[in-house]
Amino acid sequence: MDQLVKYLTGNTFKVYRASGLPFTNPLSKQDRDTISVQLAKCLYQIYNRNRSKYDEDFVVRYNSYRAIQQEIGITSGSFDDIQFVNIKSRNGRLLPRQTLVFSRKGDQETILLNRVTSNREINECLLHTLQSLTNTLFVDYIFPPHFIPSLINKLSPFFENDLRLVYEIHQTELLNNVEIDIDYPDVKLLRLDSSGDHLYESICRFMYNSSKIRFDRLSIKKFVSDVMNICNDGRVRFNTVDVDKNELFILELIGKIHSAVGEYSAKWTV
Repeated sequence: MDQLVKYLTGNTFKVYRASGLPFTNPLSKQDRDTISVQLAKCLYQIYNRNRSKYDEDFVVRYNSYRAIQQEIGITSGSFDDIQFVNIKSRNGRLLPRQTLVFSRKGDQETILLNRVTSNREINECLLHTLQSLTNTLFVDYIFPPHFIPSLINKLSPFFENDLRLVYEIHQTELLNNVEIDIDYPDVKLLRLDSSGDHLYESICRFMYNSSKIRFDRLSIKKFVSDVMNICNDGRVRFNTVDVDKNELFILELIGKIHSAVGEYSAKWTV
């Protein structure tokens, strides 16, 4: 479980829908070898296309994909209804760490949290390989308009610092976004006013009384907190948590994401 906390905190993940859990036990050696071979072939193609750039940076030169494969390490595991795969290489410049976390709650949809890295081509190769290997489908998920407000309400008890909301307005060429910062003392008051589970509605009422703007009718582009950052393109970032509440806290955060996704499962887009 400590591994999962380490892989998640301080990283940004893209949310996907998955047709099911791709595996129920740690990946077998055969499966790990299959994944590492396919990744190494993809990486070798990338290396050859950019050989002049990489040769300037790398002490190691690669003559085949097998040389790259030998540097790849794959770990996997599970905890309750959560499974994870972590892939890294001794050459982190060529292969940024790949982390996939799957979560399934009862009969609800399975979600995939896919770590965002600088090289999308490598990540897409990994997703394709894992889908073929496990006969599982992954579908990109864009958050519907009410997803972020719902998740803010679910995360309300955990906030211990200031909040920031960025809204899209698209009304003029000069002003596309409106940004609101809420100091933590105000967050605590609004949380009390909301009875704990409708913080976002309290924020909107407060802002309407102050500005006469109906923020509840605007789309949230980005939400920033000490717990989690959320973007409407389907990305979430797990911010660093206290050691004393790491494992169960991370599991609870994943559960909150899953719960919010379940409320809008009819709005999945392919």
